Amino acid sequence: SHIFLQLGMWPEAATSNEAAWESSDAWMKRKNLSPSVRDYHSLHWLLYVYLQQGRNRKAEELLDLMKKTMAESTYDNKLRPNYYQNNYANMAAAFVVETERWNAAASLFPIASEAPVAAMKSSVETPTTTAGAHGGHGGAESAPSEMTVRSSNREQRLPMLVRSWAAVADGTMKQAPTPPDVNVEQSGEAQWLIGDLARAALFASLNGKHEDAIGFMRELVRREHQMGAPSGPPGLIKPGNELFGEILLRAGKPKEAAEQFRIALLRQPNRARSLLGAARAASQSGDQAGAANYYGRLLDQWKQADEGLPELREAQDYLKKAKPVD
Repeated sequence: SHIFLQLGMWPEAATSNEAAWESSDAWMKRKNLSPSVRDYHSLHWLLYVYLQQGRNRKAEELLDLMKKTMAESTYDNKLRPNYYQNNYANMAAAFVVETERWNAAASLFPIASEAPVAAMKSSVETPTTTAGAHGGHGGAESAPSEMTVRSSNREQRLPMLVRSWAAVADGTMKQAPTPPDVNVEQSGEAQWLIGDLARAALFASLNGKHEDAIGFMRELVRREHQMGAPSGPPGLIKPGNELFGEILLRAGKPKEAAEQFRIALLRQPNRARSLLGAARAASQSGDQAGAANYYGRLLDQWKQADEGLPELREAQDYLKKAKPVD
C-alpha cells in the first residue's frame, strides 16, 4: 500500500486498502472483538485514494462509517489516546480539502462549545494532530475574524486548521490572520507553522496581495522540503508545491505555476489536484500539448469518478475543443 500510494498507483492502492479493511472487519466479527481492532489506518488511506480517483461519494461513505463507529462505540486505551478521533480528523480534513467543499468544514468539524456533550463521540471535539503520511470553520455566523491554529490543546489543532482554512477560502474570514512566526524552529511546532503559512498565503492571494502570498509560499515549501520526502497522504492536508502553483496561477504567473506543479507531481505522483493545476498552467502558458496531456491523464485516472464533477467537465471540455497537435 505504501509503495502504491507513493507512486500514485491508485487502482492498486485501492485494492490493497480495501483488502486490509475488509480483512480486519471480518476478523473482528469472527472473533467477536471490539470495533477498535479494525484497521482504521487503511480506512483513512482508502478514503484518500478514492478522492484521487474522483470517487467522492465512496469517500463520503467511509467518512460516514467512521462517524457511525465513533457514535456507537467507545475506545479508552492509554496507549492509543483519541484513536477514533485521530482517524476521523485525518479523513474529514482530506475530504474537505481534496473536494474543496469548504462549507462541509462546519459540519464535519463543529466547534466544541456548540456540540452537545452526548454527541462528542461523533463530533470530533479533540482529534490528534498526526494527520499526515502515516498514521473549517463554524460557518458565516460563528467564524471569528481570526482563528489561531496554535491552541494550547495540541489535539484540537487539525480541526482548527481546517475550519480556518475553509473560512479563508469561502471568504468568511474578513480580517488578515496574524502573520506566522517564521522564527519557529522546533520540529513539533514547525509543521503547524506550515499550516499557518498556508492560511496566510491563501488569504493574501484571495485578497489580491500576490507578492505577499508568494513570499509566504516560498518559506512554506522551503520548510516542507526540509521535513523529508512524503510517504503517504500529505502531512498537513495539502502539498506545498501544489498550493504554491494554485497561488501563482491566481497571480497570473502560469509558467512559474507549471514548475511548482511539476515538483508536486515528482514528490507525490498523480495527485488529482496537481494534475488539474498542471493542465491549467500549461493551458494558460499556451502549451496546448502539455495541457492535453495533463487533462488526459486526469480523465484516465478518473474513469470511475462521480458524474458531474466540475473538474471532470473541465477536462472533457478542453480535450473536445483542443486542436489536434502534430
